[in-house]
Amino acid sequence: MLKNAILVQICEGGDGRAPLHLQLFLSSLATGLLMLSSFVAAVPDIWVIASTAVPDLRGIAPTDLEYYDSSTILCRDNSKSFLRERLNDNFCDCTDGTDEPGTSACPESRFYCKSAESGTENLFSSRVNDGICDCCDGSDEYDSTISCLNTCQDEEENLSMDSKKKLEVLAGKLQTKRFDHANRNHNEADLFKAEVKTMLLLEVAVLAALMCWLRSYWQRAKYKPRKSFIIPLVTDH
Repeated sequence: MLKNAILVQICEGGDGRAPLHLQLFLSSLATGLLMLSSFVAAVPDIWVIASTAVPDLRGIAPTDLEYYDSSTILCRDNSKSFLRERLNDNFCDCTDGTDEPGTSACPESRFYCKSAESGTENLFSSRVNDGICDCCDGSDEYDSTISCLNTCQDEEENLSMDSKKKLEVLAGKLQTKRFDHANRNHNEADLFKAEVKTMLLLEVAVLAALMCWLRSYWQRAKYKPRKSFIIPLVTDH
């Protein structure tokens, strides 16, 4: 109805008619104006949808998710703040890389990924999308030319086997140490017994020699003749 009204006001001439080509041109123009007005009216809604879109949380450790759960996020060095939609936009807003944990835009940022050895690992931002698979799940190469396989389970199994082997080796060493300690104690006990036996034999030998000497002395004293002593009598003259 609005389009027809516009056409009537513009196209109506002296006889109330306009050339056919002019009518078609004006009709297309009016349609374009209506479409443009509808788009302009919808721009605020589009802006709201874009501003409430889910941000890219790539490279953020699970323990840090709460820190990024706000519309305005403060850089960790307190230098400035940034809007949440500018998170991981490949433009460094914070000097410490708080806003770019999942890209290589900030030299000081760290990328969180899973590692089979320690469970977690923080990579330097320069290793993100550098064509080398650093994370066992390949999450650090999400936008590179290579395709990383998820080897976390295999690495965990290998790590478990290595740990089991190390435990077996450690148990063997401990058993050997206990065996050596027991042998050493046994040898020390045997040595102590030998020393005690030697001392007893020496004491018996000394005692036997002493008894032989006493017996010999006793026999000599028994058969030796006694000397008589005459005590002169003293008389008065």
